[in-house]
Amino acid sequence: MGRLKSGVVLLLLAVPFALYAAWQVQGVSRADLIVSDPPSEKGLPGREQLAAARAKADKWSEDVRKAAAVTYQFRTPGPDDRAADDECYALARAAGARADELIDLEKFLSDTDDPVFVGALRTRYLEWRASKAELSKAGKAVENWFTTPLPAVDGPEPAAKAVAAFYSLVGEYTRDSRFSDPAKAAGWKVRGRCRVIEALADTARGPYDKVVARPLPLPSEADSPDVRKALGAPRAIREQVKLLQDELTQIEDAKLTVPARAAADARAAVKRADEWAARERLLALFAEPTLFTNPTGAADWLEKVKAQFDRTQSAEDRDLLRRKVQEFCEAFVPRAVELEDFVLIDGKRTRRADVEVEYFDAKGKSHRVPLTNNPDPESLNEFTVARKFPGERTRVWVGATESFPNQLQPTKPSEAAVAFHEARKNVGSGPGMPKWTAKAIDELKIKCKPVSGEVNKLKIPGTKPDAPAPEIWNRLENLSRGAEADRTLFEKGQ
Repeated sequence: MGRLKSGVVLLLLAVPFALYAAWQVQGVSRADLIVSDPPSEKGLPGREQLAAARAKADKWSEDVRKAAAVTYQFRTPGPDDRAADDECYALARAAGARADELIDLEKFLSDTDDPVFVGALRTRYLEWRASKAELSKAGKAVENWFTTPLPAVDGPEPAAKAVAAFYSLVGEYTRDSRFSDPAKAAGWKVRGRCRVIEALADTARGPYDKVVARPLPLPSEADSPDVRKALGAPRAIREQVKLLQDELTQIEDAKLTVPARAAADARAAVKRADEWAARERLLALFAEPTLFTNPTGAADWLEKVKAQFDRTQSAEDRDLLRRKVQEFCEAFVPRAVELEDFVLIDGKRTRRADVEVEYFDAKGKSHRVPLTNNPDPESLNEFTVARKFPGERTRVWVGATESFPNQLQPTKPSEAAVAFHEARKNVGSGPGMPKWTAKAIDELKIKCKPVSGEVNKLKIPGTKPDAPAPEIWNRLENLSRGAEADRTLFEKGQ
């Protein structure tokens, strides 16, 4: 391409020389070819006169030929090109000088090794050639950066440093504006920033996966280095993409054309940034501090999750959202509850902690065990004493007061606890379906509705005596409303 361009330049520059030569020929023809007087009335020119005119014309023709040969061959006149006519010789010398300049230009444009410049611009060409060598070196340094591994880029500050270091390389290339290509430099800048964005995304994946694997709710950014790290890279991606878009606007305003590869990298970077912005919002949803403490917050939270779900294009992230919704439901509706702190003995409320059951083993040895507050059928409680210890000698003791097992009865809240425990245990027991669906939640709600008031007062094991009840019935109602509105979060194809 460089040789083709130089040939075109030579052709264009030759035209004025040719015209100039023709003009000189015409001028000489008018002045010198009319060497004899017109025939007079006295007779024709003599033999000597004609011979002299012919010799003069031949000499002039030879001078014109020499000048034309130098002009059209674009070369420096040699000793054999010396013309007697001063104007012809001046023309040949001017053409030769211009030929030297054109040959030097061709050498410069063709980037030949160790060119020898002989024209008037020799010093300038040497200077330009040195500048082009520096330019080529700077361009190679930029290209090498794209294949050199980057240092760890895991946040806004490392990303900014990486971009600044790369832009410094591009600055070395653009320092000499006479030969640098602005469009190429703009494309490099776009590709370089996109590479940093890609490095941020690669770095973000590990911390993000580690954090989302933690149970809900996630800790706050202030309390967890992992969460800070997982959020740092997505924020840096968002910041770098904004700068990228500003840069693309500046390139467009400068009427530069971004190379196709750089434009493709920019589109991919913007798409990647959108995905990570969505993941950043997911982490914020998963870290809501009142996620499990607000009994009526499920529907609102599911609505926000659904909005995020609709914006999410990645199938992987959609599946993650569904898994997290299942995890949320599992924790939002407690699995374990406690029986009431009181039982009925002969209809009188008695503290559970004061009650012991005495039974006799196969060797006739007696044992006393306390009642538990666990509603599970395998635990010892007021519902299971008669079944677990059916012997006639089994007794129920409150201090020194003895009673029979049939005198031990549950309270209404304890009956509600057992009903809820059995219903909650069977949620999502059908094959081939997610555990928590709108239908499963509704079925659980229906089973608990007859004792809804008591279910709302149930407590979770391990809570303090004065801690407020989790309001399980309110949770069920709110969760059911949210699930009915956003079924796609629970089941594919709904």
